[in-house]
Amino acid sequence: MILKDVTAKNFGQFQDKTITFDPGLNVIYGENESGKTTLHTFIRGMLFGIRKLRGRAAKTDVYSRYEPWENEHYYAGSMRMESGGKTFRLSRSFQKTKPKSELICETDGETLSVEHGDLDMLLGGMSETVYDNTVSIGQLKSQTDDGLVVELRNYMANYQGSGDGDLNIQEALDTLKKRKKEQETLKRQGEQERESRKRELSTHIDYIQDELEDAKRSLSQKQNEILRVEAQQRREEERRQAELAKMQEQERLEQQKKEDQEQQRLEAERQQAAAESQRKIAEQKVAQQRQNAENMHNSRRMAVTVAIAVLAFIGCMFAPDMMWKTVIIVAAAVVILALFIISNRKWKKSPKSVPEPEEETEPERAEVETDILEAAQKELEEQQRLEALQREKEEQQRQRMLEKEKLRWSMERYQEDIQEKTIQLENVQEDYQVYCEAEIQASPEEEDLQAIQMATQHIADIAVAMQQAIGEELKTRMSEILCELTEGRYEKIQIDENFNMGVHSSEHYIPLEHLSRGTIEQVYFALRMAVSQILCEDEPMPVLLDDVFAMYDEKRLMQALRWLAKQKQQVLIFTCHKREKELLDKMQLNYSYHSLR
Repeated sequence: MILKDVTAKNFGQFQDKTITFDPGLNVIYGENESGKTTLHTFIRGMLFGIRKLRGRAAKTDVYSRYEPWENEHYYAGSMRMESGGKTFRLSRSFQKTKPKSELICETDGETLSVEHGDLDMLLGGMSETVYDNTVSIGQLKSQTDDGLVVELRNYMANYQGSGDGDLNIQEALDTLKKRKKEQETLKRQGEQERESRKRELSTHIDYIQDELEDAKRSLSQKQNEILRVEAQQRREEERRQAELAKMQEQERLEQQKKEDQEQQRLEAERQQAAAESQRKIAEQKVAQQRQNAENMHNSRRMAVTVAIAVLAFIGCMFAPDMMWKTVIIVAAAVVILALFIISNRKWKKSPKSVPEPEEETEPERAEVETDILEAAQKELEEQQRLEALQREKEEQQRQRMLEKEKLRWSMERYQEDIQEKTIQLENVQEDYQVYCEAEIQASPEEEDLQAIQMATQHIADIAVAMQQAIGEELKTRMSEILCELTEGRYEKIQIDENFNMGVHSSEHYIPLEHLSRGTIEQVYFALRMAVSQILCEDEPMPVLLDDVFAMYDEKRLMQALRWLAKQKQQVLIFTCHKREKELLDKMQLNYSYHSLR
């Protein structure tokens, strides 16, 4: 991989700061506080992101130290790099609330996914830990201390086995040892708990069995009560049906009696109506005879009247003068009037043609109404008595049904209780059986102890295997690099089975602890470069060195620069001194120079 350019859009002290790099050796010069370490951190953040820590650590973490000086809500940058003959552009927003990343292949326009591992593929699967311990050396990170030997020992073992410095053999063994003590304690506690639990379960089983027997007895009692209530209900129903049949028979007899009385009354009324009808027919005949006689009399009177009128008319025709005519007319009128008067007197003296029916007397009507009211009152009272009796029976039936439902509900509750306690008893018995079987079988703690013992032995075997597997390749590469850095003074690096390191000169073997600080840093540098070559052989990663050569004298620095200039990897040297540039010019080595101002 080759970094083409980086743009810190808003990162620390940088705003829209773009720096272009060339393949090979690049020297980035800047005085103190000019932003060298900021640029180094920015490149690392672009490759792996920057996470915001929590709690007190958040105050001094990388995220907080390099927050933008201006417009802190805009925290972003971009990078262009070349890998596998293609150019890629990586953009990131570091804002903790909305982190975002975008990876685009500029060569073919394809959009890739950082989240789905496309960037990891470009980095060859290199993790942050590998990056920080090989190709990226931060300011003062090469400084030696008392823990250098332990770091190198774990470092070599870890990388060959896992490719990641997160694995620590000694820590793993310490963890297993601690785990073993915990499991032994847990085993003792487990045995005590199991014994105590067995006693509890045995007591619980006895208690549940007693409750189950009580529930079964109560259920049997409720079943007997339900049978008793049902038998009582059947007897009550039979008695009610008998009473109902008796009442229906009485009602039928009373109804039959009423019908017979009604039939007799109707027969008497019919006979009386027939007699009355005959009487009325006789009266009508008499009245008709009288009417006929009256009609004959009226006919005669009309004939006489007409005859008198005709005679009067004839007399008037033959009368000699008007006076006689008047006398004849008056005489005829007087005769006719006299006839009408006599006829009316006879009509008034005669009886009516149709006799009026006789009206009922007041005492008879009152007696009839009293009989009707008494009958209606008796019928109403009987109806009310029957309704009251029916309501009483319905209430009794409802009470019995309610009692039966209560008993049934109680029985169902006991059945559910029995079922629940049966299941509970089975579960407790199963638990008790498990604890009994656990006394025969190996406990989980014993299995864990066996597993811990096996893991401890396996890790020890792996540690030995990793020491052997690291092989001659790493030692050879380290030796070649160190030999060149020291101009052949130290030709070979030795690593024993206990990860003790030392160097061979032409005459002596010197343990690492006895070397000078500058030489120890050269050994450490050789180790980093050798591991990076092994892990990044297919796609060499750029080497970033941030004021790494502060402890190097001029001779050591020249040898380091000469070695770096020959590598295929891109190298970025961050420095606050001008001697790197001067020595490169002096040795006439190709490099690109960048100044941070």
